Amino acid sequence: MRRFLVSPLWQLVRVVNPLALLAGVLFFALGAGIVDFRNQPFSGVDYWLGQACITLLQMSSALLKAFYDRAGETEALSSSRKPDNENKSEEEREKTPGEIVLPRSVFLQTGLTTLSIGAALTVLLLTRGALNVSAMLLLGVAFGITFFYSVPPLRLVYSGYGELLMAFFLANLTPAFAFALLSGEMDAHLLGLLTFPLTLLCLAMMMALSLEHYYRDLKQGHMTMMVRLGWQRGMLVHNILVPLAYLLLGISALMGLSWSVLWPAMLTLPIGAFQVWQMWQIGNGAPTRWPLLRLTAYATVGLTVYLLTFSLWMG
Repeated sequence: MRRFLVSPLWQLVRVVNPLALLAGVLFFALGAGIVDFRNQPFSGVDYWLGQACITLLQMSSALLKAFYDRAGETEALSSSRKPDNENKSEEEREKTPGEIVLPRSVFLQTGLTTLSIGAALTVLLLTRGALNVSAMLLLGVAFGITFFYSVPPLRLVYSGYGELLMAFFLANLTPAFAFALLSGEMDAHLLGLLTFPLTLLCLAMMMALSLEHYYRDLKQGHMTMMVRLGWQRGMLVHNILVPLAYLLLGISALMGLSWSVLWPAMLTLPIGAFQVWQMWQIGNGAPTRWPLLRLTAYATVGLTVYLLTFSLWMG
């Protein structure tokens, strides 16, 4: 069981990952930006209710994942304890002065609470008449991915495809849900042109972040996409995904998407190239600067989505 010298509230904040929640906010705003770009009016109340549903799905998924992750850690710890520790209480074995150990059950209770609040907001959207068939279907798929990403028996997080599914949830489902909710219709062509390249960038980011924990995941039997592919093949796939994403953004302009919307996002190309260069250096045995790689991976996705969203909202 992990130990923390911080408050229980801060531990919950760390588990839900504020950067991931911010990504959900940006991608939802991207979908709403498409509606605004098309000069379609929409309700601000529906916007914030829809955003809350996505955020609560993310939070519940992270909290339930933490609950089941800690279940596995507890079992591993129990099997490795020495006999002379058997007569001690769990608190005596685990807690040292000044440390706060947050009970595992807190993650389950908090995760179920966020799910319940999300369900209540969904009912509120239904009573407002905001949830059309497309939006309901997309929200249902989003719930299925985020729930079974964390919860047995599927536990998609360690299926080898967890990163792909979460990239699809963030970069495709979230803006598509926002668009369907606020416009009352679907435009698969426009959404695909904008979101498919972003899905590739999201997947590359998640693969870059998982590389840091590759050997730990391998030792613990956590089948991430990087583990499934192997680190060499995984890095090669990463280095293909990033330039392919920018190539597809460029092709989108030839397929009818306004260049005035796309060109600000292309400004992040040097950051993406630097991310690929770092991975190439790691593959060649250069010293690894993990904080810089994390920052670059976050910046490539975050700035690209932000600039696209800004362009859409500014018209």
